Amino acid sequence: MTNQTAAPVASAPYKAYAPDAYVFCDIWRVPAGRAGRYKKGAFKWTGTFRSAADVAHPPADANALKPHPAARRVMRLFKDDMVEMTEDGQLKVMRVGSFSTTDNRIDLRPHRVANATQRFISINVLKDWGLRKLHVTPDGRIARHGRSAP
Repeated sequence: MTNQTAAPVASAPYKAYAPDAYVFCDIWRVPAGRAGRYKKGAFKWTGTFRSAADVAHPPADANALKPHPAARRVMRLFKDDMVEMTEDGQLKVMRVGSFSTTDNRIDLRPHRVANATQRFISINVLKDWGLRKLHVTPDGRIARHGRSAP
């Protein structure tokens, strides 16, 4: 059962947010291997999930949010963002449905299916599938952000 409590917003007494609700996921590229024995040129992806409470009170040092000192942020994904990836040799456009913070996974659903079932995919697997964030304009055109994932 999920937490059904609400934390009040101090500046607006009529507003509240769910403290367990995650707002977004930052995907980071982290060196693969153990400390002092990193594999040259090898990286893995990991996610850090930020709740509404975390976003409301950010730390003074932005580097404190990095999972590793040498981590580089690849992308930030919010719920309902559109992404594309290549799975089984087929290019797919997907929508971010939700996050599974305990096992570092993102729920990706086909963007054309309204009642699709949850399908949680490991963030590290998404690196191999060439995950890329998309922007859909109001008239339905797709704009691809930056470069494709390394």
